[in-house]
Amino acid sequence: MRSSRHSCTVVTFWILCVTTFFLLLLLPSSKGAPPTITSNSSCSTRTLLVINAANRPVNWRAVEAFNTNKTTEQWSIREITLEQFGPVMKETSFQTALEHSEPQLRSIFSRTTSTSPPPPPPDALIVSSKGVGILTFLATQKLWNGPSLLLSPIPNVCDHIEGGSWENEWKSTVTVLSSHNVGPVVIGTGTSSDEQNFIVDILTDAQLCGRLSKRHRFEKCPSWFLYSFPGDHSWRNDIDSAQNIAVLIHKLFKISDGAPPPKGSGTYNSKISD
Repeated sequence: MRSSRHSCTVVTFWILCVTTFFLLLLLPSSKGAPPTITSNSSCSTRTLLVINAANRPVNWRAVEAFNTNKTTEQWSIREITLEQFGPVMKETSFQTALEHSEPQLRSIFSRTTSTSPPPPPPDALIVSSKGVGILTFLATQKLWNGPSLLLSPIPNVCDHIEGGSWENEWKSTVTVLSSHNVGPVVIGTGTSSDEQNFIVDILTDAQLCGRLSKRHRFEKCPSWFLYSFPGDHSWRNDIDSAQNIAVLIHKLFKISDGAPPPKGSGTYNSKISD
């Protein structure tokens, strides 16, 4: 009697094992499946790539903390630093620094890498100060022409940017970005006299991008927008500017998606909102 019960137990155990095995075979395998992106909204998270090149640090985590607009897609910020860009530029020239960093830039933006499949490109770029020269380089190399946020951009003479004067450098910069269809372009500047004289006044010249409309759009550069905030060239490094930078990011994606930017004055003297 005891032996019979033992036999039944063993048979039952093996039946359960076989059944479980076949059930597992029927389940879809998750191996190699892409990760699921969770978000507070129904849309996926967009990625902005910050290119650091001899720039003072910005607290990007503080900027991300203001990513609370529920009506737009959520976004995250990823940073890269161009190795030795600053020292090479200081010791030689901006062009030499570009050449030094070209392999690193190509490894990030080239879609013909050895990896299969290639890594997804960012949804937008952020560059600061002389980083606009990196953006023009990427454009000339046909590595980038998407949405771009420029924080206090300062052009610099190099092989593809003419020198001689601020006006020439800006004219060459606008020509390169426009001819390669980079955009939309959103620019953030400080309200100091230097920022206004060397960036805003030159860009709004009738011979370049023309006047700014009430929607912050340039008359002759229709995919370019400009907003100014309290501070000098280092306004973006101030922790109090984190919210303003976050608003610029929201505006960049809103413009990129085809929604008209909100009306307002040409220059903001305090934190702006949508």
